[in-house]
Amino acid sequence: MKTTGKSVHTQNFIGVTDMGPQPAPRIGITVTKKVGSAVIRNRIKRIVRECFRTNKSRLPSGMDFHIIAKFSAASQNPKDMLHSLQCLFEDLIRRCSH
Repeated sequence: MKTTGKSVHTQNFIGVTDMGPQPAPRIGITVTKKVGSAVIRNRIKRIVRECFRTNKSRLPSGMDFHIIAKFSAASQNPKDMLHSLQCLFEDLIRRCSH
């Protein structure tokens, strides 16, 4: 399987994007057990989903986003994590538009 998507690495997340067959943007979230306990993993996923929901209108249609949390994401406070994710989405959009 050949991947044609673009990826962006930040301190706390890895973002991968590719064009999909659907008309609306979609998101996939991966937070492994290495990141932390179930409580921490679920908190990270809630924050990622919230950031996606609030920025969904700005995202290009037909894009698939896959966000992978790194170990350092567990120590971030929610405000900093939201800012980091917004920058990640902007970088992914910028990379795909080229």
